[in-house]
Amino acid sequence: MKIPAWMFADYSKIEFPASQQENYHKHIDNILTWWQETGWLINIYFNNFDKYLSILSFVDPDILADRLREKYALALYLDAKFKATGTLYAPGSSRVTPVVSKPRFYRAVMSRCLNSKMLQYAKLSEALESSDALFKNIRRSWSDSSNRTLKESLEVLEVFDFIHNFLLLGTLDSPATLEGWAVAIRDDRNLIYSLEDSLLSNWMLLLPHLQPYLTPFDILANFRKDELSNKSLHFFSSLLAISENYKEPPKMSDIEDSISCVLNKEYDVASELWDVYRRHDHGWRKGVRGRVFGEDLSPKKVADEIKNFENHSPNWWKFLSEAEEDDQSRDFRVAVPQYYLKQVFDTTEDDEARQSFFTIAEKDLRTIRRMYPSTS
Repeated sequence: MKIPAWMFADYSKIEFPASQQENYHKHIDNILTWWQETGWLINIYFNNFDKYLSILSFVDPDILADRLREKYALALYLDAKFKATGTLYAPGSSRVTPVVSKPRFYRAVMSRCLNSKMLQYAKLSEALESSDALFKNIRRSWSDSSNRTLKESLEVLEVFDFIHNFLLLGTLDSPATLEGWAVAIRDDRNLIYSLEDSLLSNWMLLLPHLQPYLTPFDILANFRKDELSNKSLHFFSSLLAISENYKEPPKMSDIEDSISCVLNKEYDVASELWDVYRRHDHGWRKGVRGRVFGEDLSPKKVADEIKNFENHSPNWWKFLSEAEEDDQSRDFRVAVPQYYLKQVFDTTEDDEARQSFFTIAEKDLRTIRRMYPSTS
């Protein structure tokens, strides 16, 4: 679909009726506020750059088998609390903070903002007959990149990773936080997805379920707050409600698939190669993350990196195994509250005080460190 020429016009030169002057000024104020808040997001991007580079590759949990899904949830928690990926994959000194173009960053942020705002509206309107067509159009806006260049689509994915994965993980940083949210609003129906699964799994699933509904500015407003207001929590919960008219929202994989289609069409990159590159810790995370807004990274360079990417051994978290409490012999050994691993509400006071331990075998640690020689 071609964008009409009038949408690129200079709005400041449009003559608004006198009766609309107040709305016009409110609209301009909103644009200025978004511009200012985008500046704050850029500052957070720079100030948390090393941590953002070191966190694991984000994966859609729906594509993982049950056994790997629990390990991925565990890895997310270990990254949020202990920077596990950064510890195992020392970044070295070759990566420097790039210069970020604020207009391009703003464009990518507003693309995400408008998509999420449309989805919020659709959620509130899902009982209407017109909602089917509305959801269809929204899903197309996520997956159809014909109105964007490949470079712009890569920038949108980078913003999604930084804000909807990294910053949101900073807000919902542990299963205990999920538990606290449910207690605060005295309602866990929309926050807990399965009473049969562990609290850890439910926490991990909440992240991708919230992502599509929250704008970058919703996430910014709650980032690093010690405690979210009940108003914010009720808003989050309402967006996740499943009614008889519920429609599945788009998600990160829709953005990834749109990029895959263009890479295949323009650079003959097979979708399987893109999938491996995107999800592997030594693929997108190591090669592209943090470089997208720099002038030195072209779509062709990304396509060439994908084609030349060697399929390394599995990501570190796939090597995790449970250890005995008295096993002190491992170089990598972490503790997790035991009740995180039990079915929701199937815990006792003893469970809350106990810890479970996880480790990586020495031979697997050597394999991991061979993949990234700069690791000490």
